[in-house]
Amino acid sequence: MGLWAAGITACGLPERGAGLAAETAEESGTGAGNLLGEENKAEAVAEKGPEGGIPVEIFYGDDNGELILSKEMFVTDVDQQELVRCLVEAGILEDGTEVLTLERREDKKGVYLDVDFNGKFTEKLNRMGTSGERIYMGSVVNTFLTAFEADFMMVTSGGRTIESGHAIYDEYQGPYERSAERTF
Repeated sequence: MGLWAAGITACGLPERGAGLAAETAEESGTGAGNLLGEENKAEAVAEKGPEGGIPVEIFYGDDNGELILSKEMFVTDVDQQELVRCLVEAGILEDGTEVLTLERREDKKGVYLDVDFNGKFTEKLNRMGTSGERIYMGSVVNTFLTAFEADFMMVTSGGRTIESGHAIYDEYQGPYERSAERTF
């Protein structure tokens, strides 16, 4: 898989800190899955788009299943439920896919996300060929990394490592390479 690392920014997210800081939605007190916090939420609300929502970059595959593209969509809150909703609308995830847990932590090497999906996530993944799997996993990883301003993401399903006929996802993934083309 072609991976690249880049500085990625998103609307109103907290600055990166130096020490290790693990944060879940419950620990931060920001509600179910919202990792923005009240101060940064106010910034994000100030940056609402023409549809009244907060703009987020959502990744998806082209019609040929060869390229990872992105488009701007609008959410009411930057949280995992809203990202899943957008990925369903973009045709990447299926209805019924849920994030069971999401944890964001930082250390001196970067910002890490641990995202655990329900079984619906792997059901679709296991029906795909190699190219489709790269588009599927890359779209999900890139969307979450961008929205939560993270560098690496571990994807699990039901608390277990994901294994498909093409790959074992037992390590943190960085951003997937995408096309220079961007659609809206």
